[in-house]
Amino acid sequence: MDKILEKLEKLKKLASPERKKTSASKTGAAGKRAAVQQPAAAAALDTSITDHRHRMTEQEEDEEFMAEDEDEIEEEQVITRFDANPWYIKNGEMRDYQIRGLNWMINLYQSGINGILADEMGLGKTLQTISLLGYMKHFRQRARPHLVIVPKSTQSNWAAEFAKWCPSVKVACLKGLQEERAEFVRDVLFDETAWDVLITTYELVLLEKGPLKKIKWKYLIIDEAHRIKNDESKLSMVVRTLSSDNRLL
Repeated sequence: MDKILEKLEKLKKLASPERKKTSASKTGAAGKRAAVQQPAAAAALDTSITDHRHRMTEQEEDEEFMAEDEDEIEEEQVITRFDANPWYIKNGEMRDYQIRGLNWMINLYQSGINGILADEMGLGKTLQTISLLGYMKHFRQRARPHLVIVPKSTQSNWAAEFAKWCPSVKVACLKGLQEERAEFVRDVLFDETAWDVLITTYELVLLEKGPLKKIKWKYLIIDEAHRIKNDESKLSMVVRTLSSDNRLL
């Protein structure tokens, strides 16, 4: 009988709340240790990721510096001045003052400055402009897209001058009635293989300003730019909304 009572007493002790509390506290302590270890591991992982990112950033910076060095070397190798007729100008020779004009425009481009080609009538401003766009294609890998805005009466002459003097530059003309223009915008305007230079008129810039605004132009050139002297004119305001890297008037 005494042995039975002893066994019952042991069972009571095993089932007592204090025993459970002790067991729970041990489990809690182990959980806390695991919780402490987990953030430490996460912090170590985060540090590893940060260090990796830092190394990648340094690598990217090195690549950027190398690319800049290559650009500087290429810049030094590019012709920035002509003493004679450029090879891409065909079917005739540029005069000395026209070559000087080309060199002046190249210098403006080098300096990131827009310019006004203010030679008198009959001195070949059209040819000088064409020679600049030919230079951009053959020496600067900036073949397109360029926009030339001209009076309606000279649009066909501009296209003929490009074909004569610099046939390697592909030219398209935005012209005609609404149906013809809509077809051109749909099929040709956004085709990067179709043209290098787009020639259009003052009037059609106003009518087709929507599609023209969608293109980031390299050069925007305006013939007889006195038409935009009035800042409040519609043409002047629309031209200012066209995005371009460089402008020549």
